Amino acid sequence: MTMNIAERVRELRKQNSLTLNDLRNKLIGKFGEEGALSIPYLSEVERGISTPSIKTLEKMAHAFDVSLSDFLSGVEWGKQNVDEKIKSLPPK
Repeated sequence: MTMNIAERVRELRKQNSLTLNDLRNKLIGKFGEEGALSIPYLSEVERGISTPSIKTLEKMAHAFDVSLSDFLSGVEWGKQNVDEKIKSLPPK
């Protein structure tokens, strides 16, 4: 089943029994106050109002203790599945 990024963030947050404040505190613990995301921004991401950058997605993946690949697994990005986009990238 594919989902959008907002659904994936909400799913992982709920699976980890975290509130938005808990998620922010995990981000502060890993990246410091300057590297954390605000609760209003996290809420906008979860509601699909804001689209996070890849750097922000990496931070969120770390907060959920998953790899970025696992974090994005099954996420639809536009009309193309993220898994397909990752496979189409040139080797490093």
